[in-house]
Amino acid sequence: MGTSLDNVRVWADGIPTPPPIPEPTTLALMVTGLAALAARTRRQQKTS
Repeated sequence: MGTSLDNVRVWADGIPTPPPIPEPTTLALMVTGLAALAARTRRQQKTS
């Protein structure tokens, strides 16, 4: 069993570093998922 560090931020001169910018592929996948959820919700509202 080992120890791992995740979500570690490094401060320089007391100023926290900004969060990383998501990759374009990650952003596209998120937008596609949200669009699919919106379409599903719309479709369910029309049928009921």
